[in-house]
Amino acid sequence: MLTRLMKIFVLILSLAVLSMAEYVRDYPSIFGGMKVNCVSKTVDQIGCEVRASLEYLKFAVYFSLENINRPGFSKFFFDSANEEREHAIKLIEYLNMRGAHHPGAASRAETLKAIEPLLKHAKSCPIFDKFNETCIFNFNKLNEVYTGADALSCALKMEMAVTDYIKQFVKYLTVDFLTEKYEGQRKIAGYQKILQKIKDTHGNIGEFFFDKTLLE
Repeated sequence: MLTRLMKIFVLILSLAVLSMAEYVRDYPSIFGGMKVNCVSKTVDQIGCEVRASLEYLKFAVYFSLENINRPGFSKFFFDSANEEREHAIKLIEYLNMRGAHHPGAASRAETLKAIEPLLKHAKSCPIFDKFNETCIFNFNKLNEVYTGADALSCALKMEMAVTDYIKQFVKYLTVDFLTEKYEGQRKIAGYQKILQKIKDTHGNIGEFFFDKTLLE
């Protein structure tokens, strides 16, 4: 089920990119002048956002399993997955608006084609290799049980890693996306603290009660 959902998500996003290519024209963009290194980092960031969305999607599906049954956590991570996907789409639209060429691409149409395999294979962005060394959920081992606290800890590390990477962007992208990243980081950190306090007081049943609050 998880693999199927991931494939459907990546297919839909890839089709969105391909459909955008039909509207690319050869006239100069009034926004032009986007630096090559900025274009390259933007394309990398698209990969990061797609990868983050897939990671959150895995969490969401895991917590919706009947033997786990944490609908609050599942809802939170489905919402997080949608947010990261929207970030990727915004970046794709921004590149198109700027008329930017991917390094080595002869046209904007080729830039979009360069992004397609990145989406299709959910290519890892640079920060995820380091991130995965300290936070790995092996969802192939169904006998392993992960708690909501585990997921929030992992999600916080991922948000912090993506936030650090996004700092390298130009002012427009920084203003538009960094605020959302910090808000996401602050929200997850707050959830983590609240959950820990509840569990310290009520034990593992506290996670059950906290899960219900996420549905509100």
